[in-house]
Amino acid sequence: MPFYEEIARIPLFFWHPSHRSGDRRRALTQTIDLMPTLLDCFGVEPPSVVTGHSLLPVLDSDAALRDTAIFEMFGAATNVTDGRYTYFRYPPDIMAQELNEYVLIPLHQKSFFATEEAAGASLVKPFGFTQGMPLLKIPARPG
Repeated sequence: MPFYEEIARIPLFFWHPSHRSGDRRRALTQTIDLMPTLLDCFGVEPPSVVTGHSLLPVLDSDAALRDTAIFEMFGAATNVTDGRYTYFRYPPDIMAQELNEYVLIPLHQKSFFATEEAAGASLVKPFGFTQGMPLLKIPARPG
């Protein structure tokens, strides 16, 4: 089974009292759409760096938000889907990839990077969504 195809098809149940409900929608959504949707519920514009879309228009009509979506797992396949078909692109040699982690703070979910992990770190230019903040580029598989 291709890597993580089953988690790319998570059902989303959303209800809003001012919009039509009880129908299935075919729109291709992503988790990046949740924050703009919640802000839209309260009449707040999302920040300009947000790339997701409000789902409220989808509730009233099955309007498409996007034609395709990209999803992946770090170090594995990069996938593109139109909601019906998915193209899986694996690297030729998964273990031979030069993978890096880009972070603002050298922190895993619950602990700091070990000294050995951060030994090869370098400061790099910001990404578009980091709002001008440079990043630490840390090799993901040192040695």
